[in-house]
Order: sequence, then C-alpha cells, then structure tokens
Amino acid sequence: MNIVLPTKEQLLRNRHLTLLQPERAWKRHAPTLVSNLSGRDIKPGLSTDLRHTTHATFVGQYSHQYLFGFHHFHGLIGKSGEFNCQELDNYAGRLNWHLNNLPPASNAIPKIASRSGQYTVDVSPLNDGNIVNIHGPVFFGSPIEPANWGMWLLHGLQSAIAFVAAGQPGGFLCYAPETWQQKLLGFVGVHAERLIQQKPWQTYFCQQLALHQYSTVDLVVDSWARTILDNIRARCRAAAFLPPPSKLFVSRKSVTQKLGGNYRALLNEVQLIAALETRGYVVVEPETLNFEDQVLRFSQATAVVGLGGAAMFNTAFCNPGTKVVSIEGTDTFTLNHARFFASLNLEYGFVIGQEDSTQGRHPHNPWTVDVERAVKAIESFI
Repeated sequence: MNIVLPTKEQLLRNRHLTLLQPERAWKRHAPTLVSNLSGRDIKPGLSTDLRHTTHATFVGQYSHQYLFGFHHFHGLIGKSGEFNCQELDNYAGRLNWHLNNLPPASNAIPKIASRSGQYTVDVSPLNDGNIVNIHGPVFFGSPIEPANWGMWLLHGLQSAIAFVAAGQPGGFLCYAPETWQQKLLGFVGVHAERLIQQKPWQTYFCQQLALHQYSTVDLVVDSWARTILDNIRARCRAAAFLPPPSKLFVSRKSVTQKLGGNYRALLNEVQLIAALETRGYVVVEPETLNFEDQVLRFSQATAVVGLGGAAMFNTAFCNPGTKVVSIEGTDTFTLNHARFFASLNLEYGFVIGQEDSTQGRHPHNPWTVDVERAVKAIESFI
C-alpha cells in the first residue's frame, strides 16, 4: 500500500487526536553568561533567537494498530495503511531517521520504502509468531528517546500520570528495564502489575491504543509538565528532612567510567572539581542517588554548575530564579538546553570547552576546559 505524507494541517485535523495543550508563542530570556573557551566560533542565536513557538500536546486514541520502532522513532500503522508518529511536525524526519537506522534483520517490523516523496509499507512480514498481540486497552508511555532521563521528566512522567489519572483498565506499555525507570513509574502510581515492558524494536498489535503525541518534541517545559514537576518537588520536600542549602557541581565521572572513559568526557574534570570545591561547591552524581534525594538536592540548591548531559535535567526541580551554568564540550546542544532552562525561569549561562575533534565522534568527543578561565567566568555570574 502507498502512504503519502500528510501536511501538518492534515495531521492536526486527525479525528483520532484530542488537543490537550495548544502551541503558543514564547519569548525565551537570553543567557546571562556565555563564555566561549573553545577557540572556535559558536553558532549564533543563543542570545538573539529568542522567539519560539512551543509544542502542542495531544492524546491520540486508535484501534487495531501496529506499534513499532524504538530510539528516536515510534510509528503506528493501521490495518488500512494510515501512518502516524509521536512527533507530528517532524513526521517525515522521524520516518527517514527510522529508514536510515533500521534494526537487525531478525526484528520483524513493517517494511517501509521511500521513492519520490512517497512511501510504501508492507506488513506481510508480520504474523502471530513474531509480534505481540495486546488485546485489551493499553497506554503507550515510552518517551521518543526511551532511555533519556530528560525525556522521562518532560514526557514519560506526563504519560504515566495521565494513565493513572484516567483510572481505566488495561496496561501501560513502556520501555522501563532499569531500576530507576521502574521506581519513577512507581512513584507516580504505575506499579509492576500494570506495566507491560516494551522490548526494543518489538512490534505490537494493539486492539485499543492511546498515547501522547506532540507537534514537536522540544525541551521546553510546558505548563502541564511544570505543574507535575512542582508537585513532585513539594511532595518530596514534605516527606523528608531537607539537606542544607548548597552550591552544587554536577559531575559526570560515574557516567564517563560506565561509558568507557572517553564518551563526551571532560578529561580534566578532576582539576575543575578541585577548583570548585575550594569555592564551596558540593559534588553530586545524581545517578548514584535515589529519585527523592535528587529532587531534594536540586530543590535546595542556591546555584548549580554542571557538565552538560542528562544529569543537568534535574535542574527541573530547582526553584525559579536559581542560577545554573552548563559547561559543555561543544555548542551542539546549547540552544535546546537554553530553552529548557529558560522555560523553568532559571537564570542560566554556558561555558563552552575545547573539543578533541581528532576522535571523529562529534558531538560526543572527549574535551577539556581552561579551568582558571571557566571558574573566573562562573564566579562573575554567580
């Protein structure tokens, strides 16, 4: 069967969609600090491209759907050939990403091909022996990046809370093999007996399927997500003794070691830590803390300095107005991170270090930072 990609307007008129939160115009406040220590020009726009349109959020409700895909892409195909995706504006981009990053041939998925802007889909490889049939109602809750902590905070929690709030029968289909994912789901009320573990690249046939869909997947914390995060912060603070207020340095040492010591590693992090500790910073590695402790640490922070990465998404639990500095190896992710910090009403800045481009893994190369200049810039801001 042939699929012609619809326009955004056609997608938004999809009869299966219910609008939960509309797009809105938004002006991001600029970073207070941009210290470029990279020795290269960085991309323009961090301090000038301030006008944005934030994403819209929908709930889609479908019947008799093949659900397939995994990292960066989850697709739906109905028996009559209609195609859908978690991200509506970037529909074609997500589909093309999938076509360029297919799983091993042993995984049974719909076969999609592209030619002259049209797509064909073949579901004949799918049968009862290689798909999982889900007969009752199911809510699909995996974020578009299923292992990404930030996407869990921005999207995974929304899906889980919506599923619990609806109080409907059925399961919550989600990629959650890690203990931290299961504990996070349990914290908001999705317990093991309701969880259906999504397996990477497994195709599911769902009789009744609901999921959240977005006009675009950005890192802007919308009002719904902000309410959820505020409620979690208040709940954790009410249930435990608070740690003393402190300036935090968010380290990636454990993550660096886990990933082989070279992946996006700040090679002189030890020297940076030593310099910041003499100035009163407390080093935290959030992945070594339980969820409640992470929330409490960041909710009590007077300032947060950290290496750009998943752990810095814990600034979602900081109080508005907290000063945050993200130290990054390249400017690849700074604009998205700026949107995240600004949408939380944090006062934020960046220090850009020197990437070792000889490794050929941009933007995931190891890097260094001039510690003396970086600390001087941070002190001038905080």
